[in-house]
Amino acid sequence: MPRVTAELRFGRGVPIGQNTVRSIMVELGLKGIPNQRPPKGAKMARATSLDLVRRNFHKPAPNQLWTGDITEHPTHEGKI
Repeated sequence: MPRVTAELRFGRGVPIGQNTVRSIMVELGLKGIPNQRPPKGAKMARATSLDLVRRNFHKPAPNQLWTGDITEHPTHEGKI
């Protein structure tokens, strides 16, 4: 419905409101295509980062390899 309204207003110069478009679409039985978002918390089958050390964490001397772990935890006051 928002895209139809935008097309009519800006693409074709028809002054029309969103509620009018909604009522016409309901009357004609038209529905928009919903967004195909993955469910919240869904695991995606893709790499999240590059494995630059090739899982080899053993080095012969100090300061040759630095790694880190960045994790966010949601709280009521924001992410930590």
